[in-house]
Amino acid sequence: MDAVDAEDAASHMQECYAEEGVDRSGEPAVVVRASGADSRDVFHGDAGCGLIAGRGRRLDDAKWMLMGDAREVGYEPCQRCGSPT
Repeated sequence: MDAVDAEDAASHMQECYAEEGVDRSGEPAVVVRASGADSRDVFHGDAGCGLIAGRGRRLDDAKWMLMGDAREVGYEPCQRCGSPT
């Protein structure tokens, strides 16, 4: 997972929405780790953030989402790496 992966993920998800007639062009992808609806965690604007990839954490357990979708289900921006621009 890196900046190229983020661009590819965002592009793919934007295309999927476009097929449904929804314009999400320009919206960035963020990295999230699965969590329960009652305990949403944070989203990461940088896949290299130590809070998502450091100390034995595995990126295999994370996935890309469009930032608006992450916010909609309750994820908040990571205070370390923030939101992508």
